[in-house]
Amino acid sequence: MKLLTVKDLAKLLDVKPATIYSWIYQRKLPHIKLLGGRLVRFDAEDIERLLSGCKQEVEERGNLEL
Repeated sequence: MKLLTVKDLAKLLDVKPATIYSWIYQRKLPHIKLLGGRLVRFDAEDIERLLSGCKQEVEERGNLEL
């Protein structure tokens, strides 16, 4: 299991670390708390699955006929 830091994930998603913390607070990102909750890490596979699901949603919306 490869773990990503907040900084790693922010860079990957091209957002600020504050946005990542906001998404954690909103429970939008699967995450792992370590050292009594002082450290936050993300399983790279979980993030990949999450992004795949988002991509699929966008593609499905793009196929709608008006």
